[in-house]
Amino acid sequence: MIVSVVLDVVRHPRMFASELRGPWEGTPVLERWIADPATGRTEITRLDDRGIEFPRVDERLVGLPYRYGYAANIQNGFEQRAIVKYDLEADTSEVRDEGAGFGFGEPVFIPRHDGAAEDDGWVMALRLDRGADRTDLVVLDARDITGAPVATVH
Repeated sequence: MIVSVVLDVVRHPRMFASELRGPWEGTPVLERWIADPATGRTEITRLDDRGIEFPRVDERLVGLPYRYGYAANIQNGFEQRAIVKYDLEADTSEVRDEGAGFGFGEPVFIPRHDGAAEDDGWVMALRLDRGADRTDLVVLDARDITGAPVATVH
């Protein structure tokens, strides 16, 4: 039985062609690639036009079907700004953006317990406070990433 291979990827339009210090030669976007080993063809679908990087899913589901994903929103060059939570089944997203004075690093999902549902847990990310020149670890409820943090570690 031949099964298609599904990859959700961040696609950069170009990398290291003229900017050798990093991958900023256009906006990196979320795409789904479905490869059919029987035909050798790959179907490519853009899932989001927003600039993103550092995508993550519940680690328990790597290599398996999943519904939710998280990524750092990239703006103004390679400035990490917000966290995006994707519901790939409903084709929706939520954004936690605390304004230009803040930026979030790579979001990581932590399940509440081993048998927890896919988005039953927390999303942790480093948050840069540009005004205070300080970085905190912010813990968010994965089911409400736009709500108040569950905890902030200074």
